[in-house]
Amino acid sequence: MQRLLLLDRSTISRRIGRRRLWAIDLGGQKRIPTWQFTEHDTIPGLDRIVAAIPPGYAPQTIAARLTTPREELDNRTIVEYLVDGGDPTLAAEAVEALGQW
Repeated sequence: MQRLLLLDRSTISRRIGRRRLWAIDLGGQKRIPTWQFTEHDTIPGLDRIVAAIPPGYAPQTIAARLTTPREELDNRTIVEYLVDGGDPTLAAEAVEALGQW
């Protein structure tokens, strides 16, 4: 991940701490899901998405919400929608909806 973002570990740790990057703890090590990245950066609006992730959900559930095509987004995923310039607020609402079930 460091190579992808061209950032040092401390910068990545700060982004995680400031909720500008989402990481999960796996066996005492931080893992950063790849759906958060474009070829050279993070997806637009990622900070809004990270803030909207409800606590307690499995990483697979979060990944599925963000990477499964959605009818209301013209069969694009939330990630594709954001990369295409979509509204981060609308995308964050779709993520927050997980916590409303």
